[in-house]
Amino acid sequence: MKIRMRPIEVLALAETDGNLHPLRFRIKNKNGGLTVVHVEQIHSQTEDNWAGNPMVTYCCQGEIGGRQRRFDLKFEKITCRWFLYRV
Repeated sequence: MKIRMRPIEVLALAETDGNLHPLRFRIKNKNGGLTVVHVEQIHSQTEDNWAGNPMVTYCCQGEIGGRQRRFDLKFEKITCRWFLYRV
C-alpha cells in the first residue's frame, strides 16, 4: 500500500453518539475528472495522534478502478478534514 495523504470529499453517516461512518468519497483523477468510491466495508477504526493532531483512521474496502481494494481514510478531528491515507 502506498501512502498518499490526499485531501478528499467524503459523505459520512454521523450517529447520535458522535461516531462517524464513511459511506463514499470523491477524488480527482490524473486527467482532472472525479472518481466516486463507495466504502463497502469498514474493517477497523482506530484513534491516534499524528504530529499532535487527534485523528481517526478507518481501514476500509471498496471498488477502485474495477478492482476490490483496501484503503485507509483519516479524519482530522480539529479541522474536520478527510484524507485518503493509503491505497
